[in-house]
Amino acid sequence: MTLQPSDTEAAGPGELPHAPPGSNADAEETARIEARLLAIGEVQVREMTSRKAFRKNGAPPAPSASRKAFAPVVLPRPVRWAAMAFAGWAVLGTVGALSPLGLRFIWFGAADYHSSMAWALAAVLLPAFAAFWFWTIRGAQAIQPDGMAWAGRWLGVFPGCVALTTAMVLLAPWGWSAIGGWALGTPTRVQVRVVSFRVPDYYRGCHLRAAFEFQGVTSPDACVDGRFKGDMPPVGSLVTVYGKLSRWGLVVSSIHGR
Repeated sequence: MTLQPSDTEAAGPGELPHAPPGSNADAEETARIEARLLAIGEVQVREMTSRKAFRKNGAPPAPSASRKAFAPVVLPRPVRWAAMAFAGWAVLGTVGALSPLGLRFIWFGAADYHSSMAWALAAVLLPAFAAFWFWTIRGAQAIQPDGMAWAGRWLGVFPGCVALTTAMVLLAPWGWSAIGGWALGTPTRVQVRVVSFRVPDYYRGCHLRAAFEFQGVTSPDACVDGRFKGDMPPVGSLVTVYGKLSRWGLVVSSIHGR
């Protein structure tokens, strides 16, 4: 039996060994896989770099190669500072309106504000906040596309944010008037006429509310729970109110019947 030289043995002096069959195809496939992995890695590095730049400098992230990202609107720095100041004003005003101080504050401008200005302000605020939260939620969705389901985002978060921010801005003037009346008002003792007493149907932080007539202005309901000294006076009688009086209203500290 004649022995045949193996495929890897040299056929003769100065000749290169023969490569095994299929080795070139395997090398090309390996090279293609390595190139593909390298390209995917480069895309991921670019996305991470762009997201870091967005968080640090406010620059919008570069769109991914696999999907077209929604480009959020990047506001100039002075506009962002103004928006933050406005948000702080609304939050602090809302806290002042819903605090015990706001509940016992007789706001002189409440009637005019609720009859005309509040409705006009709401007509402007609702579409403005709707546009703001639409672009904000779309931008957050572009950065984290798998963060929340569509129904939760647009049927829960979107209308809730629009309603909440609108209500906060509408409540802020009342709260800031109460804060200003408490900080800048002068201690006083005034005679006011009791217009009405009302026990709320359900508890809202106050068990008894009353409206008074003072300087020709009928106040909205103010919380008088625990403010009366002695027996509760009848409607239409004059009572003495101790508190702080300012151009914005009267902060009620205690009420004494005659």
